[in-house]
Parts: sequence; C-alpha cells; structure tokens
Amino acid sequence: MKARNLRVSRQAFTLVELLVVIAIIGVLVGLLLPAVQAAREAARRMQCGNNLKQLGLAMHNFHDTYQRFPAATHDPLFLDPQYRDYRSGRERWSYAVLLLPFMEGQPLYDQLFDTHIGIERPWHNTTLMQSGPETLLCPSDPMATTPPNTISRISYQINRGDQWLDWAWHESRGVGARGDKVVRNFAGITDGTSNTMMISGVRIGNRSSRKVEDGFAMNVGASNSEAPALCLGEVGPNNQFVGDVETGSWQKGWRWADSRTPYTTWQPMLPPNGPSCGNRAESWALITAGSAHPGGVNVVFADGSVHFIGETIDAGDPTLTVFDSPTPPADSNRPQDYSGPSLYGLWGALGSVQGGETAQLP
Repeated sequence: MKARNLRVSRQAFTLVELLVVIAIIGVLVGLLLPAVQAAREAARRMQCGNNLKQLGLAMHNFHDTYQRFPAATHDPLFLDPQYRDYRSGRERWSYAVLLLPFMEGQPLYDQLFDTHIGIERPWHNTTLMQSGPETLLCPSDPMATTPPNTISRISYQINRGDQWLDWAWHESRGVGARGDKVVRNFAGITDGTSNTMMISGVRIGNRSSRKVEDGFAMNVGASNSEAPALCLGEVGPNNQFVGDVETGSWQKGWRWADSRTPYTTWQPMLPPNGPSCGNRAESWALITAGSAHPGGVNVVFADGSVHFIGETIDAGDPTLTVFDSPTPPADSNRPQDYSGPSLYGLWGALGSVQGGETAQLP
C-alpha cells in the first residue's frame, strides 16, 4: 500500500518572523512613549496652573478681608498679641500660612495658631509642619514628594521684587513685602495688576545635586544690591555649579511655612530656570523662578490670571545694579531707595509693582 502524503500544518512563527514582529512592536512603542509622556506632562502642567489659580484666588480673598495682600515676611497678623512684637520667631511664618483659611485650610490654620505660632518655630519638625496642603506642590516637580518625618515642601513662592536684598530688609519692589514696613494692596500696584507677577513656581531644591535647576551656589555675594551675574558666574559645563553648593536642609522650597528667602520668596532678576545663589541659602540669597515643566514656569499675576513664561524671556543685562541706572539712588549706601524702571528686561518689569514700565506679556 502506498503511503498517503499528509499535509502538515505549521503551528509557529519562524525566528525571522518573530524578530520582525518584535522590531515592529519596538518601533510602535518608541513612537507612542513620547506622546504618552507629553500628554502626562501637559496634564501635570495644567494641574500646576490650577494650583496657582487657587493661590491667586486666595490672595484676592485675603485682600478682600484685610484690604491688603499677605506679607512675604513679618506679617502683622503674626504679632504677639500682648507685646505687639515678633518674639518667638513670629516674623518667620510665611504667606502660605496666611492663605490657609482661603483655600480650605482653616482647621490647619487654627491648629497652627493654637499650638505653634509664638510657641514653636516654622522650622520645627512637628506633625503640623509635615502637613502642608497638596495645593502648594507642583505635580511635575520630582522633589515635591516630602520624605516621611520631614517638613512639608512648597513649589510656589511670592514675588519679593527685582532687587537683590537680604530677606528681612524693609523694602520690596514686589507684591511680597515686609509687612510691618510696607502695606501692599491693589492701589499700590501702579504698574497694573495684569502686568505684575504675584506668585511663581520655584523648583524645589535637591541637596544631592549640583544641577543649576536643583541646587544653590554658596559663598556668592553678601552686600547691598549685588548684580545677578554673580550667580551666572557659578555655572559651568553641562549646567552644573562649579563652586560650593548648599548641601544641608536649607534648600529652595523645603519649608512651606517659613518666610525666609529660599523657602517661600523669589526675585525676578534672572530668567526662569536660571541659577540661585547667595552667601548662604538663608543669607543674601537670590532665588530664581523655575519648574520641571519644559521651557519655562507657571506664574499667577496680581489680577489672578495664570501664564506660562518661557525661559527665553528678555531679562535685561545681569551685570547691572541700580547704581548703573540713569536714575540711581542718591545715597550709595541705600540701593533700596531705587524707584525707577527695572534693569532686568521684561522679566524684571513684570516683577516690579511701581517701576513705571510699560510691560506686556510675550
């Protein structure tokens, strides 16, 4: 009997076919992944903008209640009720604490006044200091997640003005001022609320990194109204700091309730995502706005509008100080008396409340 020819069906791919399929899948994933990442970042950037809108609304509601904006430091609401002074570190509580009742944080605000303000300091690592609102954190910032048992962090800092002065100086060219010396309200923003920045994102510091966007350069400048070019001089190859950097816990945004410069205030002198530097983080510090959003930073203006400002915005000549202005202060020992236009381009003009500039958003 002749054997019948049986047709054998193939049950698997060849090795070549498998490799082709894998290659095609890899190409598709490579094309899809950037789109997914871009979509996620767009959502995070939108959430960041919404956080700033809430802060802007809280600033307006605070103004409706007190006929002024909260101070960057030394706010009168923190005065000792008996002695009417700032004993026990009362001057160090931040604008963010004052906004708590206006963004669903009344219980935390009440607890702070009952058990902390006047008794403990905003840098004490207590349970309440570990309880900052999520609204204060940018979802794109890799350092926004606070490690356990540490003080809560903050991504949004108030504008102290376009001049490099130490944290507790009486003067301010920004919305955030020293509250026992300057009352800042809508009437005082003569440059226009739609042309004046109020609160900006500031990238939270990372003490294990020398990257410009993360770190703080130390031993730089320690006198009245230095030129911001000193910070630029600390930047080396690959956008890394070349000199000493702050390695302790005195990093940008590491204390949400503390009014000292690196934690809750910034100066519009160097463009977004530029370097921050000073003698130390808590002494003669220049803090620059920034974010993990590619290309710029979200900012809420005094009229409550939120805008994304690109890092290529005109920031003038960083080698200048107020004494290089055509209208310098009369006293060479008092740079804080300067009241002319900002020296730092459109960026600085948007940061000054009374510079007299004609500034429009790019």
